[in-house]
Amino acid sequence: MPEGVTGKDIILTIIGEIGTAAAPAMCWNMPARRSARYRMEGRMTVCNMSIEGGARAGLIAPDEKAFDSCAAGRNRRRARHGTPRCATGKRCAR
Repeated sequence: MPEGVTGKDIILTIIGEIGTAAAPAMCWNMPARRSARYRMEGRMTVCNMSIEGGARAGLIAPDEKAFDSCAAGRNRRRARHGTPRCATGKRCAR
């Protein structure tokens, strides 16, 4: 991906090519291998903007970057509030 290209640029390009009615009331599922280069903010933008393309939801399969981000967020919240606000235990432990 060229320098300076963001998740918003990518999703707007996709919507521009397929239109806003290409997948009405469906879920857009994007493989993690394609989105591995995106930062977490870009991944969230792609998922949120998939609704602009007519989808009900946008999903990107989680990878290590996603799990690390979840764990980092959980640790920051715990430091601020004293209790975790993210899934804990075997399901989120990595």
